[in-house]
Amino acid sequence: VLDWLEGETLAQRLAHAVPTMEAALAMVVKVARALGHAHERGVVHRDVKPSNIFLVGSGWDDPRVLDFGVARVLMGTKLMTRSGTALGTPAYMAPEQARGRREVDARADAYALGCLLFECLSGQPPFEGEDVMAVLAKVLFDDPPRLSTKARAVPEALDDLVAHLMQKDPALRPANGDEVADLLLAVAEDAAKHEDVLHLPSSRPPRPLTTREQKLVAVVAATPSGSDAPRGEHAPTLATEAVMTSHDFASEAASFGARFAPLADGSCIAVLEGIGSATDLALRAARCGLALRARRPELPLAIAMGRATAERVPVGEVIDRVALLLRRSGSAGAIRIDELVSGLIDVRFDVTTDARGISLERERDTPLGPRLLLGRPSPCVGRARELRMLGALYEECVSEPAASLAVVTGAAGMGKTRLVSEWLAKLESSETPPAIWLGRGDPIAAGSPHALVGSALRSVLGVGVSDAGERRFKHAWSDTTSGAKRGESPRFSARSSTFRFPPMTASSSEPHEATQP
Repeated sequence: VLDWLEGETLAQRLAHAVPTMEAALAMVVKVARALGHAHERGVVHRDVKPSNIFLVGSGWDDPRVLDFGVARVLMGTKLMTRSGTALGTPAYMAPEQARGRREVDARADAYALGCLLFECLSGQPPFEGEDVMAVLAKVLFDDPPRLSTKARAVPEALDDLVAHLMQKDPALRPANGDEVADLLLAVAEDAAKHEDVLHLPSSRPPRPLTTREQKLVAVVAATPSGSDAPRGEHAPTLATEAVMTSHDFASEAASFGARFAPLADGSCIAVLEGIGSATDLALRAARCGLALRARRPELPLAIAMGRATAERVPVGEVIDRVALLLRRSGSAGAIRIDELVSGLIDVRFDVTTDARGISLERERDTPLGPRLLLGRPSPCVGRARELRMLGALYEECVSEPAASLAVVTGAAGMGKTRLVSEWLAKLESSETPPAIWLGRGDPIAAGSPHALVGSALRSVLGVGVSDAGERRFKHAWSDTTSGAKRGESPRFSARSSTFRFPPMTASSSEPHEATQP
């Protein structure tokens, strides 16, 4: 026999009423005691939220915890689910639940109690979003906001306690509901000395223009195609069957230096922080997206970039945009990108645009050549001396049984690439043009010792970045090495030369340095 309850849920009450700080604390203490009673018997609720707290009567002092249907029973080291495999509701899920882990304990309920108290005192959940994936990603990657930034007159002890309850690491939270209740009672006396917390926007303290150094982050996300699940922080309880198998994704994302996490709705997300220029970050994110698509070509993906602070990775604004891009994806295997990513990578990747937005198709090899000015190749002037020096070095290499290495150095924009392209053009137009193996350095591949060799091999074999199939590679290699089979063995370096560029001025007479060790 069950009690007949008259009243409304906490979610319904918060929609039209505001509790005092004293009433909110007293209510959450009772909820924590009820959960502590369950925790003592090895039961974890796992879905504590306002709609599962029923307020009897018209006050705030008689809460009841509902819906233990998704609770999990802890029996020694064996975990048993009483009903289904539900995990929780996105905005109130602990980070370990947001990752889709089944092995959660009472500390997940402690986290949810922190979210519950946060919403009662601030009028909003700690994490919000229009998409389930966006909310889950914020739970995992964003630091919870401090209660004191969302409402005035919050005692420091209470502010610290709410932050303590919402720690990302379960080991840093209270062990069970009874510990939460004891901590709340300890700060209740201090809280009683303060005025009630208001929920009006005007009651929030002004936000500073800036307090931390800014940097760029990129977010790469994938989601199961054809998902029509309800969205938002109040979406229904999620099930563990939705979680993607993501071991391959995790290793692939890690190779690009990304922080990776699977989400409980079946999506997964990789966050890349800025190392080097914005272009380097965009290129790394684009390559990460292409690599993930190669692993799971049936999944739609999206890439977005935005600013973050140096101390953490606040993916909130960026993840909202990447979630919107995923909703617009339209087809399996498509990689949608935002305008910022498109503008930074357009030269080195094939990018298309349709009614749904911008898509990343593939990476392409960009040929070495002169830059265009108003659609025409710009002239190369003032480098005749350097060209003669390179030419003489090449002639010496041809005439003697030894190879040579020339290193051209200079400040950015001085024309190093243009000098090399002009020299190679002269070699190709000579009476006996040589075979040219052209490898291009890449800041993104700075940690890969063989990246430059790989670029040179693709150049000579005619194999593109996105088309390095084993059969085509072997066929091209066979054609390229046919000369070597006839006894025309390559010669390797025993000599090097270094050229340093002087500033590009009409009256420059500074010597060019050439060294031959």
